[in-house]
Amino acid sequence: MTVDDLHTLTGAYALDALSGPESGEFVRHMARCRACAQEVRELRETAARLALAVAEAPPARMRVRVLAALPEVRQLPPLTSEGADGTLPFGTAGPAEGADGPAQPASGTAPRRSPGAGPSAAGGRPAGPPVPGVIPLPAPRRHRYRLPALVAAACLAAAVAAGVAVDARHQADLAQGRAARAEQQATAVAAVASAPDATFHTRALTGGGTATVVASARLGKAAVLYHDLPRLPDARVYQLWFSHDGTMVPAGLVAPGSTAGSGSGSVLLAGTTAGADAVGVTAEPHGGSPAPTGAPLALLPL
Repeated sequence: MTVDDLHTLTGAYALDALSGPESGEFVRHMARCRACAQEVRELRETAARLALAVAEAPPARMRVRVLAALPEVRQLPPLTSEGADGTLPFGTAGPAEGADGPAQPASGTAPRRSPGAGPSAAGGRPAGPPVPGVIPLPAPRRHRYRLPALVAAACLAAAVAAGVAVDARHQADLAQGRAARAEQQATAVAAVASAPDATFHTRALTGGGTATVVASARLGKAAVLYHDLPRLPDARVYQLWFSHDGTMVPAGLVAPGSTAGSGSGSVLLAGTTAGADAVGVTAEPHGGSPAPTGAPLALLPL
């Protein structure tokens, strides 16, 4: 790919429309081309404005219906098959029996019997007079333990189904809570971005990714839209700060799950923009820090 071709990929890169190899090649080009880096920042600010202008949260009643229906979904019944002891389901003839009695050898010869064998399993007719000293074996009872085993299996299935239903309800409640918080966050960020005095500033972060700060002096609020943040090692998290003449005041954390995969999202900063001149982004130990433990990865002016 020529340099002229790479210059035309700023829009596609800003919208995550490049393949893996193309994106890597453009990132290396952008590190050397200040014009393309500036154009990407401007395009992402514009894309953020357009996305927030048309963002619409799904109605709460739709989520409630879907989550409430999860525990009611019935599971498939267990499949019946031959048991470990060789027993078969009720009404199934074994391989040595037919509807009218024991199967006969294909050659027409009489079946072999041990001396003094007792009644046959099917007809119940004695094979001959008993032989002294030989104890006849009783006919096998195929379904002796079948019913208790089925009852135990049904009880176990009922217990498992009850446990699954309780767990599904718990998971549904957690998902509903996360969805409600995400909706509130998205609504608050959209309110800041749609304010008449909203300002946008974008910077690249040390180590990868970009961040855009959206601020409204009238509302006294600010939000950060982050893009392509890499996963931090050793369970560290990204922390946001309001800078007051170099003094950093904690303003929130990037949710741990949001940096997995694409590493893109938005977060409303806690606190007010009054007296703040910039927003900082740092990498901190899990749970955050009361003061930055290292140099800012980015400092975005307000």
